[in-house]
Amino acid sequence: MCNTSQKLGRQKLGKPEFVHLHLHTEYSLLDGACRVKELAEYVAKTGMPAVACTDHGNLFAAIEFYQACCDAGVKPIIGAELYIAAKGRRSRNEAGVRTSANHILLLAENEEGYRNLCKLSSIGFLEGYYYKPRIDFEVLAQYNAGLIATSGCLKGLIPESLLEEDEQRAKTYLGQFIDIFGRDRFYIELMDHGIEQQRRVLPVLVKMARDMGVKTIATNDAHYLQREDAAFHDVLLCIQTGRTLQDPNRMKYEAEEFYVKTPEEMYAVFRDFPEACRETLAIAERCNVKFDLEGKSYVPQFRTPGGVSPEEYLRQLAFDGLLRRYGTPTQQHIERLEHELNTIVKMGFASYFLIVWDFIRYAKVNGIPVGPGRGSAAGSLVAYCLEITDIDPIEHGLLFERFLNPERISMPDIDVDFCFENRGRVIEYVRNTYGENRVAQIITFGTLQPRAAIRDVGRVMGVAPVKVNKLANLVPKMLKPEKGEKGIDRALRETPELKAEYDNDPEVRQILDYIRKLEGMVRHASTHAAGIVICDRDITDIVPVYKAPDSNDVATQFTMNVIERLGLLKMDFLGLKNLTIIQNTLMAIRKNHGVEIDWQKIGLSDRKTYELLASGRTLGVFQLESEGMTNLVRMMKPSRFEDLVALLALYRPGPLGANMHIEYVQCKHGEKEPTYDHPLIEPILRETYGIILYQEQVMQIAQVLAGFTLGEADLMRRAMGKKKKDVMDKMRERFVQGAVANGVDAELAERIFAKIEHFAGYGFNKSHSAAYAVISYRTAYLKAHYPIEYLAALMTNAIGGKVEEMMKYFAEARDLGVSVLGPDVNESEKEFAVCGGNIRYGLAAIKNIGEGVVEAILAARNRGGRFQDFEDFCNRVDLRVLNSRTIECLIRAGAFDSLRHTRAQLLDGYEKVIEVAQERQRERDLGQISLFEIMGESEEGAGRGPSALGLLRDVPEMPQLEKLRAEKELLGYYISGHPMDAYQCDQTAFGNCSLAHLPKRRDGDEVNVVAMIGEVVKKKDRNGRDMAFVQILDLDATAEAIFFHDAFEKFREYVVPENVLLINGRVNIRDDVPKILVKQVQAIDEVREKADYIFEIFADYATVPDTFLSTLRQLLQAHRGKRDVRLTLQLDRGQLIVALPRTFRVRVTNELMTEIKRIPGVRRLRFSMENGR
Repeated sequence: MCNTSQKLGRQKLGKPEFVHLHLHTEYSLLDGACRVKELAEYVAKTGMPAVACTDHGNLFAAIEFYQACCDAGVKPIIGAELYIAAKGRRSRNEAGVRTSANHILLLAENEEGYRNLCKLSSIGFLEGYYYKPRIDFEVLAQYNAGLIATSGCLKGLIPESLLEEDEQRAKTYLGQFIDIFGRDRFYIELMDHGIEQQRRVLPVLVKMARDMGVKTIATNDAHYLQREDAAFHDVLLCIQTGRTLQDPNRMKYEAEEFYVKTPEEMYAVFRDFPEACRETLAIAERCNVKFDLEGKSYVPQFRTPGGVSPEEYLRQLAFDGLLRRYGTPTQQHIERLEHELNTIVKMGFASYFLIVWDFIRYAKVNGIPVGPGRGSAAGSLVAYCLEITDIDPIEHGLLFERFLNPERISMPDIDVDFCFENRGRVIEYVRNTYGENRVAQIITFGTLQPRAAIRDVGRVMGVAPVKVNKLANLVPKMLKPEKGEKGIDRALRETPELKAEYDNDPEVRQILDYIRKLEGMVRHASTHAAGIVICDRDITDIVPVYKAPDSNDVATQFTMNVIERLGLLKMDFLGLKNLTIIQNTLMAIRKNHGVEIDWQKIGLSDRKTYELLASGRTLGVFQLESEGMTNLVRMMKPSRFEDLVALLALYRPGPLGANMHIEYVQCKHGEKEPTYDHPLIEPILRETYGIILYQEQVMQIAQVLAGFTLGEADLMRRAMGKKKKDVMDKMRERFVQGAVANGVDAELAERIFAKIEHFAGYGFNKSHSAAYAVISYRTAYLKAHYPIEYLAALMTNAIGGKVEEMMKYFAEARDLGVSVLGPDVNESEKEFAVCGGNIRYGLAAIKNIGEGVVEAILAARNRGGRFQDFEDFCNRVDLRVLNSRTIECLIRAGAFDSLRHTRAQLLDGYEKVIEVAQERQRERDLGQISLFEIMGESEEGAGRGPSALGLLRDVPEMPQLEKLRAEKELLGYYISGHPMDAYQCDQTAFGNCSLAHLPKRRDGDEVNVVAMIGEVVKKKDRNGRDMAFVQILDLDATAEAIFFHDAFEKFREYVVPENVLLINGRVNIRDDVPKILVKQVQAIDEVREKADYIFEIFADYATVPDTFLSTLRQLLQAHRGKRDVRLTLQLDRGQLIVALPRTFRVRVTNELMTEIKRIPGVRRLRFSMENGR
C-alpha cells in the first residue's frame, strides 16, 4: 500500500521544499504533455516530496498517477481542474455562441473528498456538458466535503473578474467560495509566468486574500515537464485545435514557463511571497487519499427466488444443468462439479456466475444468439451446466484451473459473444435489472501512433500533404518495438528509405523528432467496444464517469485494468457478426427447407463438413478463411474436431515460426512418428502428436509428472509466460524434485522442464481455441449442407463493407452455379435471400432505401400478393413513406424490371403515375368511395379505374452500360452484368494474373492484367509533378494501380474511368496489400487488333439448334475483318475442330461476341494464341 500520509519537512539542509499542486498530465487531452510515469520519476529526482494531478475536467489519470507516484516514492495528491459555469451547469448560450466555462482547482483531502470529486466530475459530463463538462455552485455546495479549492488560473472566476476590472464581482465570488469551503479549505492561487495579465492581478489577489483572511499558494500550472518541451507542447495544442504553427491567431501559451519547475525556481519566482510556496507543503500533508487496489469487491448480490442464498441457488442450477446435459452423469462429472462449486463459493463468486447466467438466459429466451464460449471460461463445467458455454470441458480436456485458480485469488473473467445486431438489447436488460446508475461502459484511450502522428504533425508544420503521406506510408503498419523502444525508432531501424529521408531532409528529421516525443501520448477518449461494469451501488461512489458529447453511452473514467483492480465487476459483451450470419442462415433453412438445426444432435463429426474443409473451400468459414489459414487447412486436411482446435492454436506467429504446423501435419499424415519424452506424457500430448501446443498441456505435464496441483501448475505456466528468472528457478527445482519423487530421472526431468518452458511461450489457451472451433465447425457445416442459404447470409453481412469482400462472395456464387439476381419488388426480402436456387438482392441493400420503405413494400406485398404492374405497386404501397427519389432509386436499381416496364419508360413517366396513385390514396384516406368500388370492384384488382400506365411513353431502353453504372451507384456492385463480361477472352489471352490472384504474387513480380479503370485520384509527387492513384477492377476483384509521374504523363489519355486496358507493371506489397506500379498500358481494342491469335468458338453439338450454322454465318459475315475463326464442336465422343475458310474472317468486337454467346448451345469463346495453341 502506498504511504500517502507521511509528514513533509519544511526545509532539508537549507534546501527549499515545494509541491506542485496545479499540474496537467497527458490526460488533459492534447493540452497536458506530462507523461505520468516520467512525471513521478522526475519529481522524485528533483527531491520534491509530493505532486498533484489536476487534469482538465476529468480524473482519467488518477489511479495510474497514484500508482506511479507510489512506485517512485512520491506522495500522490488527487485533484482536478474542473470547469464551473457561474450561471448554472444547465445554462446554454444562444445558438452558435460558445459558452464561457471558468476554472476551479479541487484537491481531495481524504476518501470522502475523492468520492465528492468523482461526483462533481461525473455531474460535469452527465448534466453540465456544453463544449466542456461543467459544474456550478449548487453541486459544489452539495459535494464539497473533503475537498480543498483554489481560485485557479486566469480563467478562474475571481482572476477573470479582476482582469475585467470588476473587483466587486471578484469579492462576491470569493465570498461564495468561503461560504462553501470555509477559510481553511479555500486558497487564493498565485501564478507568474511573466505574463502581463498575471502580474496585473497578482497584487490584487494577495490583498483580497489578506483582507478576507484566506491563505495563498504558489502554483505553476505545469503543462509539460521541462522548459525544452515547450515547442512540442505547442505542436500538441495545434493538433488539438486544428491549427498550424504558422497561424498567428492559434491558441498558444505566451511564455515557455509552464513546466515542472524545481523548488529553487519557484521560490525565485515568488521571492516576495515565500509563504505561498511553503503553504503547498501544508496542503500536501492534508491530502491523504488512499486507494485499495487489492481485495475489495463491489459485485452485486444476485437476487434469488424464494430467499435462498446465491450459493444454494447456484448449486441447484448447476446440478439441474448437469442432468440436462448428461442425462445420467458419471462420478467423474459429479466430483468435477462439486470441486468447481466449492471453489467458486469459497472465492465468493456465486453471485458473479448467477449474474452471467441470468443475462445469457435472457438472450437465449429472447432469440438473441450467444456464442458457445470464449476464453478460459470454456474450461468450467459449472459454466457448461448453466449453459453459459456450449462445449463439454470434460470431453475436450479443458481445465477449470486455467479459468479460476484457487491458489491465485482474482476476479473471474467470463467474456461473452452475442449476435452483433442484438448485443445492445442484452446491455439494456442489464441496465434495467441492476439500475442505470450502477451499470456503465468502460473508457478507452486512443494514443498518438507513428503513422497517424506523422500526418498530424506534418499538417501542423504546414508540410505538403503528398510528402507527409509518403512519409507516413514508409512506416510499417504492424510495428512491434522492443520493450522501452519507440515505434518510430524501430521503423527507422527497419526501413532504409525512411532512415535516408530522416538523415537527408531537415524537415523530415523535425517531424520524426516531434513524433519521438509525442508517440504513445493520449490523443482522445472513447468507449471500449465491449466492456461493461456492473456495480452493487451507484457507480460514481467508486469511480467517476464520462460521457462523450456525441453519445448517450455512460462510461467509467478509468480503463478496464484499473476497474478490475478497484474490485468492480467487468465483463465483455462482444458483438460477433458470425453469430448473426449463423442465425440468418438457420432462419433461411427453416423457411426454405422446413428443417430445424439442432447442434447437439448434429455433433462435431459430420463427414461432409470435413470434406469441405479438406478441399480448401474455406471462404466465409469462421477464422479459417484467410489465405494463409486456407493453405494450412489444405495441408492438414482436418478430419476430426481436435484438428480444428489445433488449427486455431497453430496459426499464430510463434507456432508458425517454430514450424509446429509442419510437424503436426507430417505426424497426422503418417510422414513422421510422434515422439514422447516419457510414457506419462503420452496421453497428454497424443492428440497433438507429441507437440506441446496448449497451455493446458503444460499444466497437465506438471501435474502428472511432478505432482503439482493444477492450481500450482497454472502459477508455473503464468511465471513461464512472464519469464521471471527468480520465480522460474524455484519452479524448476520444485518440478525436478517432484518428477524424481515420481520415478523420473533427474536429467530427463530437467530436459522436460526446459522443453515446456520453451513451448510455454507458444502455448495457446485450449479452452478458447476449442470454443471458437465450435463456431468454425458450425459455419463450415452450414456451408457444406446449405451453401446457398449460407452464402446469402454472408452477403447480407457484407452490406456496407469492403467491395472486395462482396466480390469474393459473388465469385463463389458463380463457382456454385448460383446467380446473384438484382432486387425485385415482388421477390426480394429485406436482405439477401434464396430465390429459386439463386440469391436475390435485398431491398435494404439499395442506396437511399430506408428500413421504413422496405417495411412498407413488404407489408403491401404480404397483404395483397404480388404486384401486377408499376401502377399496382404505386396504388398499394403507402406513398407517404415512399417519395419520388426513393422510387427513382428502385427503378434505376432494376427493382421493377419484372413488371413488364423498361427502366427508361419508368424513369420517363413514373412521376405522373405516382400523382394519380397519390390522389387515389388521399381519397381512400378521406373515406371517399369510387364508382368502381360502388360496383363491387376492388381498386387493387382489374377494375381499379382508368389505368395510369397509359401515361408511360414508349421510349428506347437505357444502354446496357448506363444500366450497369446505375447498379454500381445504388447497389455498390454490378448485378445484371459486368462491364468486364465482354473481356473474359482478353483476360485469358493477354493477362497473366487476375486481380483476385494478385495477393498470391510476390513483391516485385511483373504482371499483365486486363482491367477497367475505376476512380482516378490525381496527386502531386514530392517534386510537385502529377501522378495518379487509380482503382482498377475485373470480374472478381479490385486493386490499386499507381501511375508515377513518367507513366502518368505517357499514358494520361488512357487513364479515364471505364476504359479497359492491358496494364503491365510490378507488384508492390506494403502492409500485406498488393498494388501495381504501372510501367506500360495499352487500350484493349488496340491489343485485340495487333495480337496474333485465332478467334475460337466452342459449342455443344447436341444442344445447338438446326439454324446454328446459318445464324453463325450471318453474324460472322456482318463483322468482316482479318481475324481467323475456328469452330470447336463438342460431340458425344471427342471434338470436331473446324478451321473456317478465309471468307469468314472477322473483326472481333464486343458486339460480335455478345451476339454469338446468345446462340443456344454456344459454351464459350477464346482467343487462341500462337496459331491456335
